[in-house]
Amino acid sequence: MARPTVILHNMNAPLRLVWLAIAATSTSVAQADIAKTLTPLYTSLNEAVKRNDDKAITKWVRTHTTPDFKYVSTEKSTYDRKGFIEGMVQQVQATQRVLSSTFKIQKVTGRGNSATLTVSSNFVGMVMLTGAPAKLVNQSTSNDLWVRTGNVWKLKSILGVKDSVTINGRKL
Repeated sequence: MARPTVILHNMNAPLRLVWLAIAATSTSVAQADIAKTLTPLYTSLNEAVKRNDDKAITKWVRTHTTPDFKYVSTEKSTYDRKGFIEGMVQQVQATQRVLSSTFKIQKVTGRGNSATLTVSSNFVGMVMLTGAPAKLVNQSTSNDLWVRTGNVWKLKSILGVKDSVTINGRKL
């Protein structure tokens, strides 16, 4: 990597600006390609969440995460892949009906065989709370680290950045 830096310092100013513009453009194209590749994976998980389908969610996690996958919550609790699946299944079982579930890739950093995606998600569902239905709303943001081996992308970790949960409009 030192060679481009040396070359960059030896270039005249206009040529250096052109080189920097080309490098920035190729990085943004690579990041756009990563987002384009991973969006269908998020979509398929989101569809399983909308169906409240614990078997499909479990299969997605086993298929699209690395064996050493880690989830770190906003409270800094850490779960391995098995613990993450168990938590997802518990959420499905507690949810009586999914009203809506969305995700959005906010930002992609990195390129090549590793990328961190900042992802926001919103979930609205009905849960039973002390025998009565209650509306649960979860809005969260995470930094998701993906790694590529060959042509296959796998989710290596999720780091919770922000999480807001309300039940019947009251913050938890």
